[in-house]
Amino acid sequence: MNEDVIAVVSALVSRRSSRTDGAAVRAEGALTDLGFDSLGVVGLLMDIEETFSVRFPADQITPEVFHSVDSIVTAVTRLRGRSS
Repeated sequence: MNEDVIAVVSALVSRRSSRTDGAAVRAEGALTDLGFDSLGVVGLLMDIEETFSVRFPADQITPEVFHSVDSIVTAVTRLRGRSS
């Protein structure tokens, strides 16, 4: 996985999280453990799409894709590969 993508997604998650208090976000940790609900995920989705200039197809906006930083990074990397 691209370390830059991991760092950026982690920063976006941390910024939107209600529970990080500046602590490092674990890449494998569940977003729900960081206080994310459906509205928080929508905001994060918008941040990610804008930051990486990608668009998530409707079938990729799932709890599995938005489970953790790792799962989001995998999806972003895949989407960025399609646009190349």
